[in-house]
Amino acid sequence: MKYAAAVLPSLAVASYLPILLGGLFTLGCGPDQNVGHDSAQAANYALASIVTNADEDTTYVSLVSSLDAVEIDFRNALEIAGRASVTAYGGWLFVGGGESPTITRYSITAEGGFEKGPTVSFAGQDLGEFGVYIDDWGNTFISPHKAYLSNSSASTIIWDPTTMEIVGRIEQPELARAAPLTFDGSPGIVRGKRLYRTFFWKDWDEYETLPEQYLAVFDVEKDKLLELVPEARCPGMNNNLSADEDGNIYFSNWIYNVTETLGRGAPKSCALRLNIETERFDDDFRFVFSDHAGGREGAALNYLGDGKGVFAAFHDEDIEIDANTDLNELALSDNWRLWEATLDGQAAAPLSGIDKLAGGYAIVHVDGRTFLMVPTAEYASTTVHEIDAGGGVQKRFEVPGDSYQILKLR
Repeated sequence: MKYAAAVLPSLAVASYLPILLGGLFTLGCGPDQNVGHDSAQAANYALASIVTNADEDTTYVSLVSSLDAVEIDFRNALEIAGRASVTAYGGWLFVGGGESPTITRYSITAEGGFEKGPTVSFAGQDLGEFGVYIDDWGNTFISPHKAYLSNSSASTIIWDPTTMEIVGRIEQPELARAAPLTFDGSPGIVRGKRLYRTFFWKDWDEYETLPEQYLAVFDVEKDKLLELVPEARCPGMNNNLSADEDGNIYFSNWIYNVTETLGRGAPKSCALRLNIETERFDDDFRFVFSDHAGGREGAALNYLGDGKGVFAAFHDEDIEIDANTDLNELALSDNWRLWEATLDGQAAAPLSGIDKLAGGYAIVHVDGRTFLMVPTAEYASTTVHEIDAGGGVQKRFEVPGDSYQILKLR
């Protein structure tokens, strides 16, 4: 959330993303069946998509052998009821239960099918109202025998992805907050013996991000929270994380902070850079989106390489915001555009080849290639573009529903 790590929307707001598809794409096979893709070729990648039909969420996981000329067919997909989350590690596929606090491991067969393995339950583990999210916002793999599940601010659950057992927990009582506050934060990223992530809180009833925010530093050998470093310069830093060539890590906000600024006068959104040597955010780097996008607020800075980054800017030129505006719906509207910028502040411009998009986007680096996963209006589908070596953007394929991950299996 990796060269530049790639992951996406915050677990704390995942259930706020509406995806409306009418009656389309309702075919699929149940999770206990050994299903897969049509091709006899190896299934090298997995793509998950969440589809809403008649106000019910269904998650589909599709296997593909190549990222060229992809055609997604849900007839051979793994189907999970509810809004499930997925990740891949060690050649396995892990699925967080869409309607249960569980993680189930799947093996991918030589024929390109799903073989269901063991399940570990996290019932009674105080994971909060959003349950088990196994994508990078909720889970960080440390080693084949250790992963951190962080779906709650009160504790981090330690589990073993090989034996599929809960093996411990890191208590964080100083971070516990009462309702109506909701825990939020960035994915975790491991460097050596340390894991870094942010913690903060939101009040969704008031549509407010609290200014209290911390950089959390964990020791992944001793399974201990070492430090909570206050950081208030850039609010709500819960976007996917990305790293530059020197290993420095970029933190920024997700889309909801932007309409909070426009509608409530909240602080401007921006990005910070964590210096991997000092384990602190650099004092001399603060990328304020409105300074680089013609005064427009922005979100989701991701490092591209060679000192360049991409982010989403909210184009509010033709929008009137008043006391009756639904700021949550406004954040999900198709008034965003992707911009490319040099991070030294010398240049910034809209990224050519992509029109306005709805809400957020995902950037995925895999096999030396860079893909942008861009949602269409109302999250009905996701268009996958590739940024080529020359900086051009080419449309590659479409995925029905809301999709933000390309998982490498082999």
